[in-house]
Amino acid sequence: MRDGEWRVFGERSVYDSRWMTVNLVDVHEPGVGRYEHHALRLRPVSVIALVKDEHVLLAWRHRFIPDVWAWELPGGIIDDGETPHQAAAREAEEETGWRPETVEHLITFEPMAGSAVTPHHVFIGRNPTQVSEANMAECVKAEWVPFAAIPQLLSDGQVSDSTAIIGLQQILLMHRA
Repeated sequence: MRDGEWRVFGERSVYDSRWMTVNLVDVHEPGVGRYEHHALRLRPVSVIALVKDEHVLLAWRHRFIPDVWAWELPGGIIDDGETPHQAAAREAEEETGWRPETVEHLITFEPMAGSAVTPHHVFIGRNPTQVSEANMAECVKAEWVPFAAIPQLLSDGQVSDSTAIIGLQQILLMHRA
């Protein structure tokens, strides 16, 4: 065992649904001692930044838990038997009506590593074609936003979802490289 490494003695489930599992984990935290720590286990998520002519397609949505309206990248939970790539393409089409020709991985991260296991996969979709209208149950509107406008949207708090923020920052880094 390395210095600073937590030790796990066991884990028990206190809530389970199709969306998440909440467990209590019997741990020993170095310098603190032994206690039960909460652990969320959420299904993996894929999101996609559809890009075309130095624009990215964003979805305007209301999130009731934090009660915010904000721009997001299309995305959602990866279905059983589906790869992260497939989920990203499916979510883009379901939410916005746009189908990417190619899907490339940008980054995978854990947004709440101290309390949850919920891998978030971010992709870039190139050469999208519109195959239907945006799904109003998924987003109020979908708009092509110029890359140049992204920094201001982020600064103004018009993008509040961490996965969208990281995805958009990755797009900007690639664009400037």
